[in-house]
Amino acid sequence: MIYAVIVGAVLFVIGIALKTFANQEGLQIILFFITAFIIGLVAVGIKRGFILSFALSFVFALVNALVTSPGIFNDPNVIAAVVMLFLINSIIGGAIGAAGGFIGGRVFKKN
Repeated sequence: MIYAVIVGAVLFVIGIALKTFANQEGLQIILFFITAFIIGLVAVGIKRGFILSFALSFVFALVNALVTSPGIFNDPNVIAAVVMLFLINSIIGGAIGAAGGFIGGRVFKKN
């Protein structure tokens, strides 16, 4: 499970770097969904894949918002809207992670 966290953190940092330095928003979104799937695949389980993908997606979405636009958290209404957006995005990432965990559980199943 620690490998899934490490792989997810590295790939999310690459995604943040793509958005910050190269201004590649589209590649960052694609990398986000691929990262969620890989986290689930490495976590080898539906529940672990969902939980890890959801948690890492939410944390790194907050980090991404703080890095790219630090003034976004000044207004409480904006904070509520951004957190809701991050929750929806993290649920989608968690579902993709669960799909990866399902496939990982079937591929890496111990006999």
